[in-house]
Amino acid sequence: MDFTQLLIFSAVFILLSLMFQVFAVKVLNLPKPVKKQKPINGTHRLIEITLLITGIAAVNFFNEMYVFAGVVFMLFCCSGLMEWRYRLEEKQYVYDSFYAGLSAALGVLIFFIS
Repeated sequence: MDFTQLLIFSAVFILLSLMFQVFAVKVLNLPKPVKKQKPINGTHRLIEITLLITGIAAVNFFNEMYVFAGVVFMLFCCSGLMEWRYRLEEKQYVYDSFYAGLSAALGVLIFFIS
């Protein structure tokens, strides 16, 4: 994984995320996203720790940018599903779902470009 690819991926991800946050708050009337999210329960914490450990191992083993995007995708999917299941009224799962889709789209784009 090249450092410039990581910077480009991060910059595009952050830019599109911020654009979606503004759109979601102003047009869709969603509450502002929570800055610091804690795991919902012990199972959620265990799943995220397991995904982080296996993700770091996969990124180190394969050393490809699309693997990194896949790890980010899995983390956001996990958070989105847990928030959708247990915190439905707060509607924070919409942000995580968008971030998961965005990381998947960027991962597929990186896979076909490189």
